Amino acid sequence: MEERKLIFCGSCRNRGNAILITKEDFEYKEPIVEIYPVFSEDGEEELYEEEKITGFKEYLYENKLWKCGTPNCNKTFLEKASSVDGQTFEQTLIPLEQSWQRKKRFDSKDIPTKPYLIYKESINAFNQGMNYSCGFLLGSILEAVCIEQKIKEKKVKEEELKKEKVIKKLENEIEEAEDTSKIEELKTKHKKISSEKIIVNLETLVNILISEKRLETFLKLAHTIRDFRNETTHEIYIPKRQELDTSLEMIEELLNEIYIKSRKIETLNSQMKGFKNRRRGIAT
Repeated sequence: MEERKLIFCGSCRNRGNAILITKEDFEYKEPIVEIYPVFSEDGEEELYEEEKITGFKEYLYENKLWKCGTPNCNKTFLEKASSVDGQTFEQTLIPLEQSWQRKKRFDSKDIPTKPYLIYKESINAFNQGMNYSCGFLLGSILEAVCIEQKIKEKKVKEEELKKEKVIKKLENEIEEAEDTSKIEELKTKHKKISSEKIIVNLETLVNILISEKRLETFLKLAHTIRDFRNETTHEIYIPKRQELDTSLEMIEELLNEIYIKSRKIETLNSQMKGFKNRRRGIAT
């Protein structure tokens, strides 16, 4: 059974049962973290600090897109509700302009699968009024490009080699150490470093991507998108439509530069090489 809501429509001037088109729920649990010092076995020396999660603060965000129930009226409304630990603190109903829709600039043949699917999802989220999802997906497009271009894979391997060198050095120091407390300290450090998962942040990946592709003019643009995603995700910021519209245009310019223009230049270079070979009588 379809969900309905009594809404006054300023377009057709009727108050009627609007029809639910789509619904977006987002639940976020923010960990409450406390820091504890870890001491050596004799309790005299602080080795390092350890974070422990002692609880969670629960956020719930719900977006609903409604369509006016009056026949031949296409007006839509975005209902946004937010709560913290079960207590509602914001609920708004916003009329959306039906004309404010975005069409995909690229197709599946234009850019690789991973970046394309996330890009397509971000356009769908924008057109359905799911602002939070759209804001998060924008940064995910950047990360997908870094994965597809093998930027993340190469950086992780580089960090793994550095980690192996540090671990090997610690193992040598453990073998050479004579003091018991020093050995225990080195073993604790060895265990901590060995168990650490290598994480490469998006800021680093973006810097490498821009450098490798020689797209220095796009550096500020790429980091603007990354910062926008971080603000959306970590500060639970619900972006405005204007912000998303501009951000989508920015990401489209970056995708165009990386995939479309580079492919066009390769094609032109190949054609010029063919012309040159024909002038010299070389078979292509």
